[in-house]
Amino acid sequence: MKRSKWLLMLTMSSSLLLYGCQAQADNSADNTGDTTKVVENQNKDYEEGSDANDSDQTDSSSSDDSSNASGTSDDTSEKGNGNDSSDTTEDTTDSSETKSSSDLSESEIEEWIVDYINSKPNQPATFTADDFKFDFSDVDADGNKGIEVRENHDSETNKELGADPTTSPLAGMFRVTKDGALQYMDTAKGPDYITVGSEFPTID
Repeated sequence: MKRSKWLLMLTMSSSLLLYGCQAQADNSADNTGDTTKVVENQNKDYEEGSDANDSDQTDSSSSDDSSNASGTSDDTSEKGNGNDSSDTTEDTTDSSETKSSSDLSESEIEEWIVDYINSKPNQPATFTADDFKFDFSDVDADGNKGIEVRENHDSETNKELGADPTTSPLAGMFRVTKDGALQYMDTAKGPDYITVGSEFPTID
């Protein structure tokens, strides 16, 4: 009787032990399945995120390339316009030409000489060409044109100054060189000429 009871208890204990092991195995399998699903879901999310990033990078690269191409086109257009502008620009700067001696008329030379005389200090009046007599010589072998200048005491200005109408004193010896310079001979210092004007001035 005792032996039978002991066998019954042993059998029940073995059954319970087997049942517990089976339940534990089932739980382990369920956990493994859940873990596998989690890993698969994570891999799927990672792949989708990677595809999205690749797509964004591709779109960004395409946008940058398009922007760079547009910028290059604009730069080229601007440079082209600049080149066209410089090619079609004309030099409108006026160049002033100095009159040479051959271009000067006798009346211009007279005005030039009178302007020089008026520039000298202590002049009793402002003279004009009518207050002098000009005797032009021919151009010499060196290309110089000589002018002998004397006072014209018949002019109104010289009359007002009380000049002697019977005399005509020498006012100066001048010449215009082949280079267009006005020179004056100071007889008090010698026969040499000194340059008193290097080019014909604009006389108002």
